[in-house]
Amino acid sequence: MRSSMWTAFAVLVAALTFATGCGSHSATVTPVPVTPAQTKIAFSSGRATSDVTAEPYIMNRDGSSVTPLPYSGMPSMPRGVTVSPDDSKVLFEATGSSSTQVYTAALDGTALVPLTNAGSNRLPRWSPDGKRVVFTSTRDGSGGWKIYQMNADGSSQTRLSPLDSTINDIFPSYSADGTQIVFPGWDATASQYAICTMSTDGNNRKSVIAPAAIPVTPAFSPDGTKILWVDNGEIASVNLDGSGQTTITNSGGQISELMILGTEVWFTTGQDGNYEVYKMSADGSAQRNMTNNPHADRLDINVP
Repeated sequence: MRSSMWTAFAVLVAALTFATGCGSHSATVTPVPVTPAQTKIAFSSGRATSDVTAEPYIMNRDGSSVTPLPYSGMPSMPRGVTVSPDDSKVLFEATGSSSTQVYTAALDGTALVPLTNAGSNRLPRWSPDGKRVVFTSTRDGSGGWKIYQMNADGSSQTRLSPLDSTINDIFPSYSADGTQIVFPGWDATASQYAICTMSTDGNNRKSVIAPAAIPVTPAFSPDGTKILWVDNGEIASVNLDGSGQTTITNSGGQISELMILGTEVWFTTGQDGNYEVYKMSADGSAQRNMTNNPHADRLDINVP
């Protein structure tokens, strides 16, 4: 279980190829938490295909009303699907004939809107208010992935990462107040992968901590005082100044991705013998299996 999980992540890292510095090791951001009204969450599952293909689904945050997301009119199978904070749309990436682009659609799969078209564009995430999207792109032609931000309708697409051939940034996500972005990058000072933050205008780029293992899907904690990430198959936590690193799960190294939704931490884990989507409190307590299906279920945020 764990071997295939980390093989998939290694493929993603190889495809995106980190290579850059984040800046000085100091983070002073203290986001103010905002709890969205969002009641639904997306995940992928092999339940309809006996795990031959993982297809997108949407369910309520209490695990009820599991509904397939129709995708017949989309360029390809949607990946990395997330529901907008107002429950009106899904955001995802899909690969067409020559590149991967970012799209939105209604929850019934209709009203498909392409948001990007230049270069390849991946790993989109909603801002807490649903008005903006952050994603990674190769459009600048410098040889690396850069973080971009745009309005939710695809307008005003702006590069936030420095225009440098050594810069490669992936897995961006917003703080709860929408003023900061956290992402993994290469820390030139520590000569290893680091968790980095920057303002949503691209300024104040900083390195928070350079953990021993590659940080996967980092995110600000619900109260904005810490950063959580998947560290070698477990969820780790650290203060914004890089102190106090601790591990808050004990899954046997089976966790592959996480995301924050309101006050909850959602994650994919294989600790029950097959992949399931769980949620828990930010301190690691109150863990609950939200999919509980004999076939593989994943958040699909860590897209290989």
